[in-house]
Amino acid sequence: MRWSAPGSEFGRDVHPPVLLVFHQLGPRPALRQMDKVANLTDRHWRGEWNEYGEFHDYGGCVPIVATTLEWPREYGPYGAAFWRFGREGRQPLRQAIGNPRRDANLARRRAEA
Repeated sequence: MRWSAPGSEFGRDVHPPVLLVFHQLGPRPALRQMDKVANLTDRHWRGEWNEYGEFHDYGGCVPIVATTLEWPREYGPYGAAFWRFGREGRQPLRQAIGNPRRDANLARRRAEA
């Protein structure tokens, strides 16, 4: 499948999110494996604060979201079952792949203009 995202408002590439599903199998805890993968891949997903320190700019980065097989079963498909690498805690999927601070900031700037 081909990703056909529009160009970023900031002139940087927009990449599709990647969802990783971890399963507790064997002696290695799934949560520890998530942390390990996040640490090994941080140069690909870590955003930078915008020049005013208002939100993270993820242009040129690949959003990576992780879950376990158990979390969606426990919290449901719309519950806080997804962890976006670099963020605190779990979120619903739409929030995990989005950038609500940026969206709110851009909406405020448009309203002021």
